[in-house]
Amino acid sequence: QEGKEEPACICGRGVGGTMTNKKSGWVLDITRKMLQGDYDNEPGLRHRSELVQWSEDGDTIVVYNRERLATEILPKIFRHNKYSSWTRCLIAWGIRQRPRDSKAIDRWHHEFFHRDNSALQTHMKRSDSASKRTAAGETPVAKRQRALALAAHAPGTMLSPPALAPGTVACDFIERLEQMVSDPTTNDSIAWLADGRTIVVHQVAFMQRYGHLYNQFESFVRNLTQYNFAKRDNIWTHCYFQQGRPDLLPNILSRKQIRKHTINSSSSSSSS
Repeated sequence: QEGKEEPACICGRGVGGTMTNKKSGWVLDITRKMLQGDYDNEPGLRHRSELVQWSEDGDTIVVYNRERLATEILPKIFRHNKYSSWTRCLIAWGIRQRPRDSKAIDRWHHEFFHRDNSALQTHMKRSDSASKRTAAGETPVAKRQRALALAAHAPGTMLSPPALAPGTVACDFIERLEQMVSDPTTNDSIAWLADGRTIVVHQVAFMQRYGHLYNQFESFVRNLTQYNFAKRDNIWTHCYFQQGRPDLLPNILSRKQIRKHTINSSSSSSSS
């Protein structure tokens, strides 16, 4: 209607404007929530997966119907009905469209935008002048190496771990976690699943049993995230956390350890 202001896109781009919060990456967070079904119980969004969803391997956004996505889904989540506005936000964060194998299907991909490893998303940069600046003391090459080191800890990926000193042992948190999950008397709160590579954590039962160790369940979750465990619902996984494989535990490094190792490795390579 004439004179009525069009609502701004939740990703921060108003009509004819620019990103109002360049560092937040709202479009990535909201898109991820949309793809993982966080809004599917809302009225009019229950059929979302018929129009857009993750690819089977979780590394690509698959759009099955651009027109219906724009008219039926985007207005309820991003407050606009323009497919081009949404994809422009994706492109601004480096997500690129893959070659089409069908006129009706679009595929969008970024190596650090993955369903099963949200930690990689922190390495995505919006295309503007700020993206040309590097973190203090870290070259673009070192930053990319650190991101790929995090990718090595993604579920289902077994890349060579950093070279560890002889006799290196797992940290206290990882050792305690392995003891918890391997204790058959705690299966009501935390336990291995049948594949031996995934653990399930039941929040209420876990806090009843281990409340003396963690004042809040969020503290336990923060530790898992810090050591790059990937989560879906109440299921957690890490490629080096496997049932009956305590020898792999020392390879589970915190984000800080990975960053330190990668920067040191990059410095050594440069000096040589």
